[in-house]
Amino acid sequence: MAMTKEKMLVEKISQMVNLAIRATKTPRDYGGVILYYSEIHALEAINNHCGENISTLAEHIAVTVGAVWQVARKLKAKGLIEQYHQQHNNKDVYFRLTDLGRTACNEHIRYHKSLNPEFSDFVDRLSEQEAKVIVQFLDGMIKGVVGIV
Repeated sequence: MAMTKEKMLVEKISQMVNLAIRATKTPRDYGGVILYYSEIHALEAINNHCGENISTLAEHIAVTVGAVWQVARKLKAKGLIEQYHQQHNNKDVYFRLTDLGRTACNEHIRYHKSLNPEFSDFVDRLSEQEAKVIVQFLDGMIKGVVGIV
């Protein structure tokens, strides 16, 4: 019996989730700094969304503001980020990468490229429209999961 589109997608998503769960439990060396999945991806979010406050960062990585504070304390203790306030705004908290943080981010990018060059090649071949469709699909999945958790 042929699987429906929904069953095929759910099966593939389940496989990805299981792989991601396994990956979150293993710390890795990123340029001389040992980091867990949550730490390197928070660092990456800070790098990608420089100049955005902690609430916005939490939205980007789909965690609570408290979770961002927890990982930020760890990243600060490891010398990977600095905390600051913008001039004329002492309320909102912002983070920026240190040189060591930038090194770790660059190592993370290299790690992903070496981990699965086929995936990088696949993404490089996508048209802008194809990438938008995938992002729309993933956004729909995220919205569905957010409603559950």
